[in-house]
Amino acid sequence: MAVSGRANNRDEMMAAVWKWLPWLSFALAIVPLPLIFGILYFNTTTPDAVAFFLALAVATVALGSLLAIIVLFVMLFLKRRWFRRFRNRLAEDGITADEVTWFYNELTSAERKALAQLDTNHPALADAFRETLGARLTATRLIQKTRKEQLNVERRILRARSLSGADTSELIEDLQRDHNLLEGVRNEATSRLAQAKARLQSIEAVASRRLNHLETDPMLRRLSASQSQLPIAMEIAALEQEILRELDQGKPEIPPAKLNAP
Repeated sequence: MAVSGRANNRDEMMAAVWKWLPWLSFALAIVPLPLIFGILYFNTTTPDAVAFFLALAVATVALGSLLAIIVLFVMLFLKRRWFRRFRNRLAEDGITADEVTWFYNELTSAERKALAQLDTNHPALADAFRETLGARLTATRLIQKTRKEQLNVERRILRARSLSGADTSELIEDLQRDHNLLEGVRNEATSRLAQAKARLQSIEAVASRRLNHLETDPMLRRLSASQSQLPIAMEIAALEQEILRELDQGKPEIPPAKLNAP
């Protein structure tokens, strides 16, 4: 028997079986009889037998399809019930980081997307994100459970108050204490849920900050290098202008009279 609150090899094997069993049952319900009559149809030469097996093949396809659909819905219902009970057992002592994968359908689309990105870019942060997701899922389930129990207690209080001819004051007080206790648990779980959601956002912010730094740091270094040094062509051009300016300044001036002499 499986240990309460923990998944063992048998649970993993059953989960794998239930993953494919509905579709395997669907195929087994629809394929065999039409296949048998189809083989008989192609291996029969008598016209009456050919028509007979062809009619049976067509009829079994229709009936098999209807039966397969019914079997598929039944198997999907049983699969959903098994996984619900399995997840409830896992959540009895809190949901750990390793068990989050069994509660994937209870995650929001944003949480699934963030977890996938962290698994790809920041495995260490992904582990912290899974642990916090476990706390978020545990708090959410505890809130739902206490709310359900509170409703049951409220119904018991109403039934106790509706009794006539009996002193139910002590019973009502006991039920009210139970209600107050559940209210305290629900408030504590609500606080823990808010903390878990805040931590999830913090982890996402850290991951986004690190990712942006990795993306922009090389660009910034390249930009700083390009701004701190002039391009080689501009340096060469500036050097040529400096040389020409020095040559112009070093030329001797020729008197106008010598320029006009024959």
